[in-house]
Amino acid sequence: MSMRTCLNAAPYVWKLMQAFFAQFQEYQNRDFGLFTESYGGHYGPELASYFTSENAAIAAGTVVGQKISLVAIGIDNGWFASIIQEKASIYFSFNNTYKLIISAFQHKMYLESYETYCLPLLKKCGAVAGSDADCEMGYHICYNTIEFSMSSVVDMDPYDVRKEFKNPFPPKTYVAYLRRQEVVKAIGANAKIPYAECSDKIFSGFTRTGDNARSFLPTLSRVVQSGITTLIWAGDADWICNWYGGLECADAMVYKGQRSSGRRK
Repeated sequence: MSMRTCLNAAPYVWKLMQAFFAQFQEYQNRDFGLFTESYGGHYGPELASYFTSENAAIAAGTVVGQKISLVAIGIDNGWFASIIQEKASIYFSFNNTYKLIISAFQHKMYLESYETYCLPLLKKCGAVAGSDADCEMGYHICYNTIEFSMSSVVDMDPYDVRKEFKNPFPPKTYVAYLRRQEVVKAIGANAKIPYAECSDKIFSGFTRTGDNARSFLPTLSRVVQSGITTLIWAGDADWICNWYGGLECADAMVYKGQRSSGRRK
C-alpha cells in the first residue's frame, strides 16, 4: 500500500490509533473528536468514514481491534471540493473584506477560464472514484490557470491575505525541536527520516493521483448522515480555502434535515 491518496492514508492512521490505544489503555473508551483544517476537508471525512467502517467490522467480528468512539468531526477552512472552491477563489479575489486581488476585467477572465478549462476536467474527475489520470489533469489545469495565476498577482499569504507572502507567522521553531535527537528518541520516531512539516515525497504522490481535485462532499455527507456531530467553520482572511467556498460546500452536502437547518452567522 502506498501513501498517495486520502483513501490510502486512512488505514495507516487507523493503525497509528490502534497502537496509541494499546500503549495508553486509559484512553481506549473515551469519546473521540477529529478536528482538522485546510486539506482536512479531504482527509477528515475519509478518516471519519474509515473509522466508522472499521468499528462496524469489529462489531461484526471480522476485524480485531479497539473501537474508536468517534462522536464529532470539525473542519476549519477546509478544502472539500475543487469543483466548487476553485470558482470561489475567483469570487473571493474580487470581493473580500481586506484587499482587491483582481480587477473586474480579470474577474470575468478567470471565470471564463474556469468554465472553459477547469470545470469540464473537474466534472470528469468527480469524487473519490475518479481515475488518477483525469483527476491529475484537472488538478494541474485548475492550479495553473486559476490558483497560481491569481496568487501571483499580489504579494499575499494565501492563508491570510492581510499578510505578505513571506509571513513569519506561525514560527517554524518547532521543526528544529522535533528534529533534536533526544526528542526523536523520546517519541520513538525514525531517526533516519528528519521531521518535515510537509513531505515533498508524499505531496508528489498525492499530486500524481489528483487527490486534490476530487470532491469529498459525498464522503462528508455520509459521515453527517451517520449521526456524527459535524462542525464546519471558517475565518474570513484565508484565500485558498476561503469562506465563500466553505459555505457553498456546506450547502451542497446531503443529509437528513438539511432544509430545516439554519446558517449561524
